[in-house]
Amino acid sequence: MTQRTFRAEYATLGTATCRGKLCSAHGESTRIPKNSLRLCKIGRGAFRNPNGITKHYFHAECLFETFHRLHANSARVTCTDDLSGYDALERADQQRLVKLIADWPPAVGRPRARKRRAPQPAHPAPSSDSSSSSSSSSSS
Repeated sequence: MTQRTFRAEYATLGTATCRGKLCSAHGESTRIPKNSLRLCKIGRGAFRNPNGITKHYFHAECLFETFHRLHANSARVTCTDDLSGYDALERADQQRLVKLIADWPPAVGRPRARKRRAPQPAHPAPSSDSSSSSSSSSSS
């Protein structure tokens, strides 16, 4: 079984905070209430846990809003198969996610900028005429 990048589940304690820009726009994090739908973006561990995984929780609408700011080749939820735990959700929440997936086009992000290389200085190519003329004059 492959590890998926996104997970759909219900909040168990109500202590997780939404990482979406819509919720944190006022300078304070918004908690995801207990037993409500939350989506989790799973990534590689970073500074404190380099060998583990990191989970970032979002309200469903907030996660799809972040897709507008992603690069074109970043991971997105494009179908319900991209969400682990989707089958365990209630029917109403499944329909809500299907509607969100249909409303947000998958390729709305901006393409990554290519790194520009510094121009290479033009070096004159070594002339083969001077080496052949000196070898022909020395043989005579």
